[in-house]
Amino acid sequence: MFVSSSSKRRALQGLKDSTHQRVSKVGDLAKEQAAGAGQSDLRRLKRQFSSLKNTFMLYHTKEHFIDGKALAVSSRNNVLPCMYFLVIV
Repeated sequence: MFVSSSSKRRALQGLKDSTHQRVSKVGDLAKEQAAGAGQSDLRRLKRQFSSLKNTFMLYHTKEHFIDGKALAVSSRNNVLPCMYFLVIV
């Protein structure tokens, strides 16, 4: 089955047009959503980010402490894991 080049061009142009329409619609929706965001939303997001960052740091510290304790059990030496924990954190 042979497809003519003009029908290929029309099909390609149709794809381009529909893609452009979708992209512009997404852009318009994003602009609407951004316009509704105020300072209170920004403050809320900053607090949420800070909380998540603190939680991550807490888990990071606990993980290294546990790694140090596991190293102490395997090496039977309590000084080395403490140094390891202090260097990592």
